[in-house]
Amino acid sequence: MNYAEKIIDRITIWAIVGVLFLLPLFFLPFTADFYDFNKWVLLLGSTLVILLLWALRTVLSRSIVLTFSSNILGFALLTISSLATLLIVSTNKIDGLTNSLGLATFSALTLLSLFGSHVFTPATKKYLRWGLFASVNIIGLLALYQFVGLGKTIAPASFLSSTRWTPTGSNLTAIVIFCITLPLLIS
Repeated sequence: MNYAEKIIDRITIWAIVGVLFLLPLFFLPFTADFYDFNKWVLLLGSTLVILLLWALRTVLSRSIVLTFSSNILGFALLTISSLATLLIVSTNKIDGLTNSLGLATFSALTLLSLFGSHVFTPATKKYLRWGLFASVNIIGLLALYQFVGLGKTIAPASFLSSTRWTPTGSNLTAIVIFCITLPLLIS
């Protein structure tokens, strides 16, 4: 492996870690949908970046590197299920395609895990966990600050006046993220 391939692998690792860190926290308060649409665009955009990095590495190394795991199989099955639902059941194909739990999301997750997982070793997977834990801790601290009422006094934005505001969009999604990461944190 030459120096350019190592640099591309390092960029790929940090791009995936950065996306995993940013995804639960990312929102834009100046768009119509603060949360879901922006997270969806971030996921699709980062998947395209990872795909381009993988293609550049493939050209430089003159070999195709793909890693298949149970994670990829699970995402692929979700993608196939979403495609079948889109083709058979959905009356509005565009809405089914661009829904936050639609075909584009599961396809992006499948491609991200297929083209990005080849750079992760057991030692570098700890960066993924730490990025996820850091973002979940930030969400927890923000939820605590909002519950206490500090959000109103620190930032004058109207959406921060609610004591139930979190960057995930709702308290339920914050609780789901906490419940998902709790077994990872314990292990």
